[in-house]
Amino acid sequence: MLQAIRSADSWEEQTMGVRLAAKERIVKSHGRDESRLLDDLREGLEKGKEMVHVQLCGVKESLQALQRCAREVNEKYKTETKRLNELRTLRGSKEAALRRLRDKLRREKSVPKRQRPRPITAL
Repeated sequence: MLQAIRSADSWEEQTMGVRLAAKERIVKSHGRDESRLLDDLREGLEKGKEMVHVQLCGVKESLQALQRCAREVNEKYKTETKRLNELRTLRGSKEAALRRLRDKLRREKSVPKRQRPRPITAL
C-alpha cells in the first residue's frame, strides 16, 4: 500500500514535470504571450469547473428540497385519505341509523291506533 502511495506521488510529480516542460517549450517556441494565454485558459477552465460545482450543489439542494416536499405531500395525502375513509364509514353508519329510525316510524304509523301501546304517562 505504501508503494502504491509512493507511486501515486511520483506519478503526480512526473505529470507536474511534464506540464512544466511543456510550458517551457511553449515559452521558448511561441513566446510569453501564448504562455500567458494558456495560463489564462487554464485559470478560466478552473473557474468554470468551480462554477459548475457551485451550480451542481445548488441543484442538489433544490432536488433535496423537492424530495422533502414530495414526502410531506405524500404523508398529507395518506393522512387525508385515511380521514376521508373514516368519514365515509361514519356517514354510512349514520345513514344506516337514519334508515332504521325511518323504518320504525313507518311501522308505527301503519299500526292501527287501538293496537298502539299507550305511553306510560297516559295511564
